[in-house]
Amino acid sequence: MSNPVVTSSGTAAASDGESRDPVTDAQKRIEEMHAAIAKVRDQVDETARLLGELARISTVFDSVGDRLVNATFKASGDATRGVPSHAVLVSFVEELGDLARLALGGARDVRRELRARAAKPGQPGSVLLETELALNELSAALKRLALRPVRQPATTIEIENRTTPPPTPRTPSPLERALAAGIFAAASPNKTGGYKN
Repeated sequence: MSNPVVTSSGTAAASDGESRDPVTDAQKRIEEMHAAIAKVRDQVDETARLLGELARISTVFDSVGDRLVNATFKASGDATRGVPSHAVLVSFVEELGDLARLALGGARDVRRELRARAAKPGQPGSVLLETELALNELSAALKRLALRPVRQPATTIEIENRTTPPPTPRTPSPLERALAAGIFAAASPNKTGGYKN
């Protein structure tokens, strides 16, 4: 993983000369973090499986120990009760044979798990180191993203200058024309008002 340098414009320039957008770089680091977390999850699952297998093998060895103690007490009890020594010895040897077979099976299981563990490429220490490196690079990418100058979107306001044309003259009505011509002049002063029938 390269160690990018932040330029004055906020663009991350990698140490090999390529320039990257901080957003793209941060997205790439997040994907690397997802991959590292998946590896850690696999390691945790594998460790849980291994612990379960070791618990089973431990139970086998506990059983061997318990049965060995019981066989010893039985042989001792049989000998003190007067059971023929030949029968006591045969029973004890048969029990020891079963216990030896169980112990060998448990030892084989332990060796098998240890070999499988040694053959796996991702050991817990290296997986955690990869996760820590990915986390550091993600943090650096987010810092570069925070340092990037914020560009305000250009907002344009358009002003349209419209002039309204003067209204077109309308044609006067007959009444308006009559008024304008003075047809309906005021009544003369020698006439008295009122209607006559």
